[in-house]
Amino acid sequence: MKKILIITFLTFVSIYNYAQTNSIVGKWKIVKFEGEGLYVHDYKLNKTVYNQAFVNQYKGKEDSTMQVGLASMIIPMLKDFEYVFLEDGKYKSLSEGEEKTNGTYTVNTTKGTIIIKQLERGKEYLQNLNYSFKENQLILVEYKNKKKITYTVEKQ
Repeated sequence: MKKILIITFLTFVSIYNYAQTNSIVGKWKIVKFEGEGLYVHDYKLNKTVYNQAFVNQYKGKEDSTMQVGLASMIIPMLKDFEYVFLEDGKYKSLSEGEEKTNGTYTVNTTKGTIIIKQLERGKEYLQNLNYSFKENQLILVEYKNKKKITYTVEKQ
């Protein structure tokens, strides 16, 4: 009987720890941004690697510098960006410590999705994200104009 209680207790503790480790509740800072077909930017290393097909598309063209510059504009915008998921289902985004947006979120653990609902300029906006955990990082994926955008974030 004692062994059964110990095994049950250890199982409960393991499940509880897994749930706590893999909870999206908290403040998450972007450490890597990847725009499919464009580039990957690692904020920890402050390094950008451009997709060769993207670079070749504009190589030798008069406006090549402008095109790469336009595509890269998001890099500094996300440098200090944080997602904040509160226990009560409320959400906010921060940039340089200042609140930029707020709203609510729902998580579907079965499908691995997060739906963020926020109000911007009087209009409701939904952000649909797929999520997974990898090595203490939360990987958030969304699709814009049929292109995959991946945000790798770390808990603060």
